Amino acid sequence: MPRSGTNCATLEAIEWPRAPRYRVCSILMILVLSTACGPRQRIDVNFEPRLANPPAYTNADGPTLWIDEAHRNIVATRGRYRPMVDVLELDGYVVRPLRAPFSRDALRDKRLLIVGNAVTDPRREDAETPRSAFELTEIESLVGWVSEGGSLLLLVDHMPLSGAASDLAHEFGFHLNNGFVIDWNAWDDTVFLRADGTLLDHSLTRGRSATENVDSAAAFYGSAFQATGADPVLVVGPGFESFLPDEPWRIDENTPRIPAEGWWMGATREFGRGKLAVFSDATMFSAQISKGGNPMGMNASTGRENLQLLLNVVHWLDGLYE
Repeated sequence: MPRSGTNCATLEAIEWPRAPRYRVCSILMILVLSTACGPRQRIDVNFEPRLANPPAYTNADGPTLWIDEAHRNIVATRGRYRPMVDVLELDGYVVRPLRAPFSRDALRDKRLLIVGNAVTDPRREDAETPRSAFELTEIESLVGWVSEGGSLLLLVDHMPLSGAASDLAHEFGFHLNNGFVIDWNAWDDTVFLRADGTLLDHSLTRGRSATENVDSAAAFYGSAFQATGADPVLVVGPGFESFLPDEPWRIDENTPRIPAEGWWMGATREFGRGKLAVFSDATMFSAQISKGGNPMGMNASTGRENLQLLLNVVHWLDGLYE
């Protein structure tokens, strides 16, 4: 089993098994959930994204949206996050990988960037910030780029991925919790509803018109965070806790935990002349099948409005609300 902050695979997709939907005895749960490098989640090949509204740009003449692939990222232009790319391309964006480390030169001509599930370089285990997936100079460059007008979507999942991005997020005032947000009694998707106040009224949930309104969204075993100077979008409801295991998915009733109610899983912030959106579950903007055969993401019944939320996020970052 990998230790927290390390990675069982430096390939495109690190795969965590999905927890059962019912409570089982703790011994069986440990056996099931401790298989952090077990059978993979896979892309849902039957997912066909459809836009409820005309695309923001026609004939693929939209701006270029760059996706970070320089940090062993799980969220990439290929693999299990191809459905996200398909949605953005349907909306007219040109999606390209950014495979250079962050620097002023690498970011100079970029305006829209997605950084998702960066994985710590195992060679940095003895470094000053062992869990960070980013060099300090890269963090400085990215913060400067946003403050000068860049737009960033930061996506992270549960530990150790939230830990790998915590230093970067901290510079923007976001304090990531390196754990798993779970309702121990349900082990179900984390559903956010406008009706119960867990999905807030926000530009991202209103959209640009009534046809872009979002009334529900779902996350799939991500983490949570707190932030200063930011506007929440998704707020964790009652019954959820953040579990802090030593190893991914090695969770039982003795695992340290802290209440997560009131924490956030989605928020935005204007930062200098730029802006950023942070979501602590990346799967919600993909379309995957768990090893148990369950849909996860935009293809799930609970996540049927996640696709529109994704578009609203990118439109806000793109300045289409202005």
